[in-house]
Amino acid sequence: SSFSAGMMMAQGLKKKVSFYEDFLSFLDELKSLISYTSQPLSDVFGGNTFNGIFDEFSNAVYLSMQCENTFEDAWQKSLNVLSACIPLESDDISLISEFGRGLGKTDISGQVALCELISAKADSRLQVCRKDKESKSRMYKTLGILGGATAALLII
Repeated sequence: SSFSAGMMMAQGLKKKVSFYEDFLSFLDELKSLISYTSQPLSDVFGGNTFNGIFDEFSNAVYLSMQCENTFEDAWQKSLNVLSACIPLESDDISLISEFGRGLGKTDISGQVALCELISAKADSRLQVCRKDKESKSRMYKTLGILGGATAALLII
C-alpha cells in the first residue's frame, strides 16, 4: 500500500510534465492557426486536431459552443472536466483559465501575443515540473518501498 502510494505520486508528476508538453504544443498550433487562417474560434476548435489531451479538450470546447455557450463558458466547462482528469494545482488551472478568458477578445496580433505570453509562463512551469519529476519521483518511490518494508517488518 505504501509502495503503491509512492508510485501514484510519481505517476502524478509524470502526468503533469506530459500535460505541460501537450499544452505548449497546443498553444503553438493554436497560435499558428490564429495567425495564418484567421478563422473564428468555433472553426479553429471544431475543425482541427491537436496533440494529446488537448484534442479531447478542444472537441469539448467546440461541442459546448454548439450548445450555445459562449467561448469563455465553453472553455471553463471543459477546463473543469480536464482538471478532474489530470492532477492540476490551482496555479495550473488559473493559467489555463486566464488563457481562455483572453482568447478571442482582441485582434489577431493580440491573440498571438496572448499565446506567446501563456507559452512563456507554461514553459517555466514545465521546467519546474521536470525538476520535480527528476528529484521527487525517486523520493516518492523510495519512501513507498521503505514504508512497505517497514510495514512488512512490523507484521513479522
